[in-house]
Amino acid sequence: MGKSQWQQLYDFLKSKKLNIYSPSQPIGECKNKYIAIKYAGSTRHAYCSTDVDIYTIFCYVPKNNYSEIEGYVQEVKSAMKGIYPQFIPTGQQTPSFYDEDIKAHMVSIDYKNYKKI
Repeated sequence: MGKSQWQQLYDFLKSKKLNIYSPSQPIGECKNKYIAIKYAGSTRHAYCSTDVDIYTIFCYVPKNNYSEIEGYVQEVKSAMKGIYPQFIPTGQQTPSFYDEDIKAHMVSIDYKNYKKI
């Protein structure tokens, strides 16, 4: 069996030299920019035999580096162009959120992947 879509996305982003983690992988307080990717569910595509899987990329910057969040999000989006059309932007992006637990600002971006069922 081949790699999952999640694993392919993880490997691709790692190859782009992005600091990447799995969701909930303990790293403690955020000291450097990093991303985490998560499988965020699936929906059926209209009347086709295709599912649309959603993958969320969480972009984090340390608490004192808020001015870097927008540029970092753009860096990740630019990297993701290299795996298009396997992963397509949905247009969904959250505003920045401060996570007190890890002392980091976070923005999430959603991408979709079509798969035949």
